[in-house]
Amino acid sequence: MATRHLEQVLAHAESQLAGTGARRPTEVLPLYKKFLKVEEHRLRLKHQAGHGGREICSHRADLVDVLLRYVFGAASTATRPEEASGGPLALIALGGYGRGELNPFSDIDVMLLHRQGAKKISPHLEEMVEQVLYLLWDSGFKVGHSTRSIKEAIAQANRDMLTKTAMLESRFLTGDAELAREFREQFRSKCVQGHEREYVEMRMQDQVARHKKFGDSVYLQEPHVKSGCGGLRDYQNLLWMTYFKEGSLSTNQLVGKDWLSETDQRRIERAYDFLLRLRTDLHYATRRATDILHLNLQEQIAQRLNYSLGNGQLRLGSGSGRAFNVSGGFMQVLDDHVRVVTEKAVSA
Repeated sequence: MATRHLEQVLAHAESQLAGTGARRPTEVLPLYKKFLKVEEHRLRLKHQAGHGGREICSHRADLVDVLLRYVFGAASTATRPEEASGGPLALIALGGYGRGELNPFSDIDVMLLHRQGAKKISPHLEEMVEQVLYLLWDSGFKVGHSTRSIKEAIAQANRDMLTKTAMLESRFLTGDAELAREFREQFRSKCVQGHEREYVEMRMQDQVARHKKFGDSVYLQEPHVKSGCGGLRDYQNLLWMTYFKEGSLSTNQLVGKDWLSETDQRRIERAYDFLLRLRTDLHYATRRATDILHLNLQEQIAQRLNYSLGNGQLRLGSGSGRAFNVSGGFMQVLDDHVRVVTEKAVSA
């Protein structure tokens, strides 16, 4: 069911983008860029009005979904697929984009799935890839991309944990739904089943290494809100391991198994939402993908997020980093609960 915000985006796209006819998306780039500029402005206003971190990230993913569906459809029409022998294609969102969470300057990770052989893809497929990628690049997005058959995707996932994790959160966008469904089924049977212990152990090793690199404390002067201790990645890591253990990418499954109380679930969900909101503001403040809450940004971001001296919500400490003791508090919540639940999940 479409949200009111998504309905507005779809209506805007219909009026702005639907009339491009058989022209290639790259030939009408200004129309797409104007559409994105207006919608991004709306998202920024919602963020400034105090909407939640998850809500804004989800709306941004919805926006990119709408954009890519129009681009894919227009490219399919312009390249006359009826003259090609390439077979079905499916556009798949991966990683954070697949999860439906995009901060302002997050990477857009996509995979174009096909049934063609590994030696040489058809000119039609090459043209489709170019149209999708060039429009994203020219619109200012940083893009992670791959073009693979199901066999190639499965093989790569089993070679590399990062690829497997990105595909774990894959989401069908447009194209051939049956091809996408087949990929998900094969991913589950060939990349998850029988690999549970190995994957969980690798994720735990990754978490230890990540904390060592980005700080093994939630009260750093300049915390890394994505990869530091108690950061966004810890929460996501827990869900990835839960998927391999229980087949679910939700903390609801943890409550159902009595690994997490409903009260604690609400606390970590609130903490995660705050950190997403903080990361969105951090991106806006620096105009790029930034994950470190630098000292020179802390006071202004704290005030924009309404953690200011004026309303008594900002807890001041001594010395540097005073503006975001509150950030450390939310990261402490995530760290405390994620550590406990992770231990239960690993030993189960």
